[in-house]
Amino acid sequence: MFSLHFISAEYALNVLMKTGSGFVGAILAVIASVLCAFIWRRRSAVRLRVRAGCVPLRVMPGGQLHVMLIRSRKYPAYFVFPAGGVEHGESIEAAAAREAMEEAGVTGKLGRCLGCLQDQKANTTMFALHVEEELSRFAEDWRSRRWYNIGVPQNAASQPQIKQTRAAISSKPIHQQTFDFVLEQSVELVRECEAAEIEARNRAKQ
Repeated sequence: MFSLHFISAEYALNVLMKTGSGFVGAILAVIASVLCAFIWRRRSAVRLRVRAGCVPLRVMPGGQLHVMLIRSRKYPAYFVFPAGGVEHGESIEAAAAREAMEEAGVTGKLGRCLGCLQDQKANTTMFALHVEEELSRFAEDWRSRRWYNIGVPQNAASQPQIKQTRAAISSKPIHQQTFDFVLEQSVELVRECEAAEIEARNRAKQ
């Protein structure tokens, strides 16, 4: 907030010069500064796009956690997590699941919110997706998708796999920070993945 006040300091100074240096002028200058900051924040908030996405997950024998990445549209040498804009009337959870199906061709049980990220253009909420099905045809099936093994959580032997996966991910902060969320919550994610798989098998038996 203070930095925003400094942004409008020149405007406040102009008010002081026009109204004098007395008590009233000082009050008007403060009010002008606060109003400028408020308007600036409101306009910035309006410009931010609301986005949602998923990290598709699966657990393999031995408790090895896998994440799915899809090839970036703009920088095809790198991979990203599926994410996109929330449509009018759509919840962020529904948007996250839709983006995963459209961009990565996967469906499953939506898990925990991994975290929220903000840059100059958007607010993005990322979820875990415990994959139950990989579709052969989907909206953006021209983009390649790939599973990456990031090893067993909190196991030093997994570091080379983590390093390899991180190198494949786009350097954009939103994707790197999402990967950090996954690593920070990997123990819980493995547990939740295993529970989701048992639940899916039980449903299939019914």
